[in-house]
Parts: sequence; C-alpha cells; structure tokens
Amino acid sequence: MLTPPSQLLQRHLAQWREQSLTLVAPPDDEVLTECLRHGLALSVWTSDWRVSRACEQQGIPAWHQLALPSLSGRVVLFWPKAMEEGMAWLNLLTQLQGIELLIVGETRGGIRNAQKKLQDVGAQVAKQDSARRCALLQVKYCPAAPWPALGQQCFNGPDGLTLCSRPGVFSHGRLDEGSECLLSVWQQALQEAIPRLEGVDCLLDVGCGNGVLGAWMKHQHLAHHLTACDVSSFALAATADTLAANGLSDQAAVIGSDIYDGLTAEQTFDRIISNPPFHTGRSTDYALAERMIKEAPQRLNQGGDLWIVANAFLPYREWLTQSFDQVSVMADDGRFRIYYARKT
Repeated sequence: MLTPPSQLLQRHLAQWREQSLTLVAPPDDEVLTECLRHGLALSVWTSDWRVSRACEQQGIPAWHQLALPSLSGRVVLFWPKAMEEGMAWLNLLTQLQGIELLIVGETRGGIRNAQKKLQDVGAQVAKQDSARRCALLQVKYCPAAPWPALGQQCFNGPDGLTLCSRPGVFSHGRLDEGSECLLSVWQQALQEAIPRLEGVDCLLDVGCGNGVLGAWMKHQHLAHHLTACDVSSFALAATADTLAANGLSDQAAVIGSDIYDGLTAEQTFDRIISNPPFHTGRSTDYALAERMIKEAPQRLNQGGDLWIVANAFLPYREWLTQSFDQVSVMADDGRFRIYYARKT
C-alpha cells in the first residue's frame, strides 16, 4: 500500500528512467517496490533502520547514517512530520552539487511551510505536481546549508548530565516529562536503597532517543555495559553525542534496531529500560510497545527486570501481567505511570 505522497510520486516514475533516483527519508510503504517495478536505478538515504533493512533485503543501495553520501541524478526528499527534521535534511542535501532536488509531502504535513521556509532563505521553488492533498516541489536553487544554527543542541540534564539532541528526535532540545517522571522514581529509589534498582552488568535502552535514560544509569554506576537502540539515525547520533559529552562511551554500544530486531539472537540483558513510543507518524500505534513488552522476557536473563514509563491511559498493565509473574506500579501521578516487571 502506498501513502499519499508515494501515490503522487508514482505518477512520475515512468518518465524518470533517464537518470538515477535517490529517495531520501521515504516512508515504510511500497514505494521502493514501485520504483523497482518501473526499472529505476534506485538508491535510498534514510534515518529509519526499518527502511534500511527493507532496502538490504531487496538489494537496494542504502545509507542509514547522517554523514553526507555521494549522490547524483534525481533526489526526492519525503518531507517528514517534524519541520526541523526536514530542514536538517535540506541542510545536508543542499551541500550536494549536480543533483535535481525535489520534495514531496502532504499539505497537512507541512509541505507548504517547507516551501515558505525555502523561499525565506532565497531558494527558488516551483510546484511540479499536486494530488491527494500532496505537492511535489522542485528546488531549482538553494544556498548550501541555509539554516546553519540548526543541528545538535546540548542542554543541562538531571544530576549533572549534559544531554544532546538532534532535529527529529523525540522531545528535541528538552527533557520530556515522561522520562523526567521515571528518573525521579529512580532518584528516590537510590536514596531509599530499594533493592529493585541495584546495579546490573548488561543494560538495554529500547527507543533511546537522546540517550538520557541509559546515560543516567551509567552515570550512577548502575550498569556496566549499555546497549542503546533506536530506529532513527538522528536518535542514535544524539545518544552517541550524549554519552560522549559525559565521558560514558566506554562499554556502550549504540545500534540501529526496531525494538529487538537489530540484536543478535544470543543477546540477553539484566535490565531493559524504555520510554516507548505510541505513535507512528500522526497515528496512535500500540503495536511497538506491545511487542517490546511481550518479547522482553526472551531478552532478559533470569532475575532481570523491565522498567518503562507510559501515559497512564495506555493499556500496558494487561500486556505486562500476561508476560511477567511479578509486575508493580512504582508511581502514578495521573498522567504518567511507572511500571516495574521482573523475570522470576
């Protein structure tokens, strides 16, 4: 199934065989298959580990990194839901020479604002097509890296930590309230010497974002080895930055993974921590959190535990009690709920 921007792009694929095509930040839909069906010389630059893995399975050259690759021909950026993430992509793409740059996106997804942002910095932008409440824009000229101030942001975090963030990362530039709630529970547990928060050897931070949860654990000497994973290369870069800024990179691995899919089959942990997402794009999606909870026992060593923070209305307790014999609510302020589960 194709998303509306991909449906708009599909109208042009038959006429685009004369030069190579690179899709930047494409959605996780059938657009890759459509491009191959039209015989296009296709490559992909994505921040989404899942898309990168789909490319690998289909033999499509792909980059899952923020370092600027060497691109040529026609390059199409799928405009993301976060304006700053789209601007970050353009900061990179406008440094490339000799490419034909296009942008496709939904009207409600900010494509009009993207056009205005570009025109504000002196770019020449023309509409090539519109349908399905989407637009396809051609960037005829744009100064290189037009938003130089946009990029990594560092700010003060809890207990003396420096936190680093990137555009497109959840709660960019600030500590989100859910993580703050979980950290306050952990801080209290340390003060009261609650056995549940004893140190562990191997820690997994699922959906690491800017890395605050895993970094705090290492900073407090509550984990020897940290594995932090996320689907987003923006988040992975932010986590790596946070660990480096606090001297915590030793005995830490930052990897692309969709929940547990990027781990080896043999990897298990003494503790899993997460502030799991419950949105895919603009839609509520419980599937990621449900899979993270239900598959957690397979990834935990005997006696290992799971700590998660969630909005209080989310149905996590049911999945936890189905998956673990020991489940506790460690805090509930009416908005956020902190769950603890242990593999016995």
